[in-house]
Amino acid sequence: MNNPRVVVYYPGTNIIYWKATSGARVEVLTSGQLQAHAFNDTQESMNQVEDPNQEFPPGHYLPFPIAVAEISNDRDFFFEICIY
Repeated sequence: MNNPRVVVYYPGTNIIYWKATSGARVEVLTSGQLQAHAFNDTQESMNQVEDPNQEFPPGHYLPFPIAVAEISNDRDFFFEICIY
């Protein structure tokens, strides 16, 4: 994971990473469908010119350092939370 972001989610995958600067890391894995939203979803767009009509993803409104993982499936599934 060579991404400088604190919360990393790769759409289409079933894993989300949350890494504190102290080195601790949390991974959420699932066999279900995973959608993740994090406070830093719009981090890259903060360097752009302000657009008053811009719509922001749900994670934009979360406080630092919160991330939300939504797991769903229409049958049995597993999820695992690993703390390193």
